[in-house]
Amino acid sequence: ENSFFYYCNNNYFGGVSAVSKEQFQKINGFPNNYWGWGGEDDDIFNRLVFQGMKISRPSGDMGKCRMIRHSRDKKNEPNPQRFRRISHTRQTMKTDGIKSLSYKVVDIEKDLLYTQITVDIGKP
Repeated sequence: ENSFFYYCNNNYFGGVSAVSKEQFQKINGFPNNYWGWGGEDDDIFNRLVFQGMKISRPSGDMGKCRMIRHSRDKKNEPNPQRFRRISHTRQTMKTDGIKSLSYKVVDIEKDLLYTQITVDIGKP
């Protein structure tokens, strides 16, 4: 069974979203301190709001997406620290993100239509 997902709460952010390069840089990108399931999309919502950006949501007639039924990823348990981390977004967003991103390139595989870059981001 397929279902449509509608945003019924204006404080919810996640699923399908888009930001410009400039907006992404202004919010310091994605947070790096979330491990496991949950919280990172709420952190991004907070970053956008704290930077004074407006979240626009298309009407239900125009903005629909279909989610494929799926189970939670194995070995991706809920992050027990997610609520505490979300509550500190304002304090952490300036330092946790693009500015603190650390990784090691493990492999680069070029294909006709895409390039797959595998990186090691370490462990929590």
